[in-house]
Amino acid sequence: MSMKFKTTAFTLVAATGLSAAMAVAPIVGKAFGVQAGVAFAQEQQQKKQQETRKTPALRNKVYEKLQAVQQAAEAQDMKLAKELLDDMRTAGGKNELNSYELANMWNMYAFVYYSEENYPKAIEAYNNLIAQPDIPVQLEVNTKYSIAQLYFVTEDYRNAVRMLKEWFAVANNPNADAHMLLAQGYYQLKEWDNAIKSVETGLAKNAEKGKLPKEPWLLLARVLYFEKGNIPAMVDILETLVKLYPKGEYWIQLSMMYGEQKKDLLQMVTMETAYTQGMLTRESELLQMAGLYAGNDVPFKAAQVMEKGVKAGIIKETSRNMEYLGNFLASAQEIKKSVDPLKRAADLAKNGEPASRLANVYISLDRFKEAENAANLALKKGDLRSEENTLLVLGQAQFYQEKYQDAKKTFNKAVKYKKTEKFARQWIKYLNSEIKRIESLAQE
Repeated sequence: MSMKFKTTAFTLVAATGLSAAMAVAPIVGKAFGVQAGVAFAQEQQQKKQQETRKTPALRNKVYEKLQAVQQAAEAQDMKLAKELLDDMRTAGGKNELNSYELANMWNMYAFVYYSEENYPKAIEAYNNLIAQPDIPVQLEVNTKYSIAQLYFVTEDYRNAVRMLKEWFAVANNPNADAHMLLAQGYYQLKEWDNAIKSVETGLAKNAEKGKLPKEPWLLLARVLYFEKGNIPAMVDILETLVKLYPKGEYWIQLSMMYGEQKKDLLQMVTMETAYTQGMLTRESELLQMAGLYAGNDVPFKAAQVMEKGVKAGIIKETSRNMEYLGNFLASAQEIKKSVDPLKRAADLAKNGEPASRLANVYISLDRFKEAENAANLALKKGDLRSEENTLLVLGQAQFYQEKYQDAKKTFNKAVKYKKTEKFARQWIKYLNSEIKRIESLAQE
C-alpha cells in the first residue's frame, strides 16, 4: 500500500488511499500555539471520560529550547533542529527533562526524521514518546495511530496491524477510516477473514452515519471476497460500484460474475449497458460483447458490434476476428455480407478453417466454382476441425459443376470417415444414378 504525505511546519497530513486526510504528528503542547492531537476527517464526537493522568508541566526553559527547534524546522534547517534536540537530550543528564518534556522532545525528533523521510527513525522517536510515563492519554492515543501509519509507509504490515490494534484498544469509537486501514493491513498479510471483518465493520459504521461508501473501500471488499471465492458478495459489491461509481471495468466485472452464476441473460444485458454507454473501448471488451450476443442467439447484434469495432479501428482485421464476423453474419442470414470477411479470414489464416466455412457459404449462394476453390484451399491448409465435412462440401461443389468423376473421388474419401460415411454413400448413389441417366439420354 502506498502513502503520500504532505508536510507543513508541524502538521503531517496523510492520505492512505483508504482513508481521508488525517493529520498525524508531530504533536506539540499548547504552549506552542499549535493544537495538540490528530485531526481526523470524521466529525469529532464528545469524548468519553478516559483514564486521567497527572501530567508534569512544560517548563519555560524547555519551552524556549523547543521553540528554537521549531524555528529551525520551519526554516527547513533540519541539521540545526537535530543538533538542538541532541543538546536537549545530553544537557543536564537523564533527569533534566520530565516525562512530558521528553515526550515533546521525541515528538520533535519524529517530525525532523519524517521530514528527512527517515521513517524508521521517526517510528523509533514515536515509540520513545509513548514510552514516557504520565503523558496525556490523548497524546498517547494519537501517537499510536501515527506510528501505525508510518509502519504502512515502510511496508511493515505486521507491526502496522499490531499498533492499530493497540490503538483500537484505547481509542474512543474508532471511525470507518480506521477500520478500513486495519483491513488493508490484514489484506497485506493475507489474513482474509480478519480483513473482511474489518471491512464490513467499516462499511457498517459508515452506513450508520448515512454516508456513501468510498470507492477504494468497495474495491478492497471486492478483492477480499474474490480471495474467499464469495461470488454473491462480490456481486453485491459490484452492483453498488456500478450505481455509485459507474465505470466500464465495474460493469464488465459484474457481467462476468453473473456469468459465474449462470445468469446468461443478465450477463449479456449488463455488458450491453456498458456498451451502449460507450464504456467498452478495448478490443477484448468488444469481442466479449459480440460473443455474449452470439451466445444468446442474437448474431445480428454480434455482427454489428464487430463491424463498428473494425470501422473504428479498435478491432483488428485478424483471421480470427474476420472469421467471427463472417460467422455472425451468416448466422444472422446475412449470407452475402458474410463472404467478404470470411474471404479475408481465409487468406490470412494459417489453418483451413475459415476457408472451409467460406466454402459452405458459397454453396448456399450457388457459387459452386468458388466453393470448390475455397474447399480445396481449406484442405490444403489443413488443421481442420472436420476435414470430412469439408470433403462433402467439395464433392457437392464438383457435382453441381458436373465434374462427376472428381466428385466421386471426393465422396469416396469422405466414406472413410465414420461421421460422413452415410451421407457420402448417399451422394455416391445419387451421383451414379445421375451418371446413368445422362448416359441413357446420350444413347437415346
